[in-house]
Amino acid sequence: MGILNDKFPHVRDRHLDVTHTFDDLDMDSLALMELSMELEDRYGVELDVSDLKAHHSLDDAVRIVSGLLV
Repeated sequence: MGILNDKFPHVRDRHLDVTHTFDDLDMDSLALMELSMELEDRYGVELDVSDLKAHHSLDDAVRIVSGLLV
Protein backbone atom coordinates (compact mmCIF):
# COMPACT_ATOMS: atom_id res chain seq x y z
CA MET A 1 0.00 0.00 0.00
CA GLY A 2 3.08 2.18 -0.30
CA ILE A 3 1.79 4.06 -3.34
CA LEU A 4 -1.32 5.09 -1.46
CA ASN A 5 0.68 6.28 1.53
CA ASP A 6 3.25 8.06 -0.63
CA LYS A 7 0.97 9.82 -3.10
CA PHE A 8 -2.31 10.33 -1.26
CA PRO A 9 -1.72 12.15 2.05
CA HIS A 10 -5.35 11.88 3.14
CA VAL A 11 -4.92 8.10 3.18
CA ARG A 12 -1.60 8.07 5.02
CA ASP A 13 -2.92 7.96 8.58
CA ARG A 14 -5.57 5.34 7.93
CA HIS A 15 -5.28 1.66 8.69
CA LEU A 16 -5.46 0.18 5.19
CA ASP A 17 -7.06 -3.14 4.49
CA VAL A 18 -7.49 -4.79 1.10
CA THR A 19 -11.25 -4.78 1.61
CA HIS A 20 -11.35 -0.97 1.64
CA THR A 21 -13.07 0.49 -1.37
CA PHE A 22 -11.89 3.56 -3.21
CA ASP A 23 -15.01 5.29 -1.88
CA ASP A 24 -13.97 4.37 1.68
CA LEU A 25 -10.69 6.17 0.99
CA ASP A 26 -12.39 9.22 -0.56
CA MET A 27 -10.66 8.61 -3.88
CA ASP A 28 -12.43 10.39 -6.72
CA SER A 29 -11.88 9.98 -10.47
CA LEU A 30 -8.81 12.21 -10.44
CA ALA A 31 -7.26 10.22 -7.60
CA LEU A 32 -7.94 6.98 -9.48
CA MET A 33 -6.26 8.43 -12.58
CA GLU A 34 -3.23 9.35 -10.47
CA LEU A 35 -3.19 5.89 -8.89
CA SER A 36 -3.40 4.29 -12.32
CA MET A 37 -0.40 6.31 -13.54
CA GLU A 38 1.60 5.47 -10.41
CA LEU A 39 0.89 1.76 -10.83
CA GLU A 40 1.91 1.94 -14.49
CA ASP A 41 5.18 3.69 -13.62
CA ARG A 42 6.04 1.42 -10.71
CA TYR A 43 5.18 -1.92 -12.32
CA GLY A 44 5.66 -1.19 -16.03
CA VAL A 45 2.14 -2.19 -16.97
CA GLU A 46 -0.49 -0.46 -19.06
CA LEU A 47 -3.57 0.03 -16.93
CA ASP A 48 -6.87 1.51 -18.04
CA VAL A 49 -8.32 3.70 -15.30
CA SER A 50 -11.75 2.33 -16.16
CA ASP A 51 -10.53 -1.02 -14.78
CA LEU A 52 -10.01 0.64 -11.40
CA LYS A 53 -13.36 2.39 -11.59
CA ALA A 54 -15.15 -0.86 -12.42
CA HIS A 55 -13.58 -2.68 -9.50
CA HIS A 56 -14.02 -1.03 -6.19
CA SER A 57 -11.61 -2.44 -3.63
CA LEU A 58 -7.88 -2.36 -3.07
CA ASP A 59 -7.90 -6.14 -3.42
CA ASP A 60 -9.42 -5.75 -6.89
CA ALA A 61 -6.64 -3.33 -7.87
CA VAL A 62 -4.00 -5.77 -6.64
CA ARG A 63 -5.58 -8.58 -8.69
CA ILE A 64 -5.75 -6.42 -11.82
CA VAL A 65 -2.09 -5.39 -11.62
CA SER A 66 -0.98 -8.94 -10.70
CA GLY A 67 -2.81 -10.26 -13.74
CA LEU A 68 -0.98 -7.80 -15.97
CA LEU A 69 2.40 -8.88 -14.61
CA VAL A 70 1.95 -12.49 -15.65
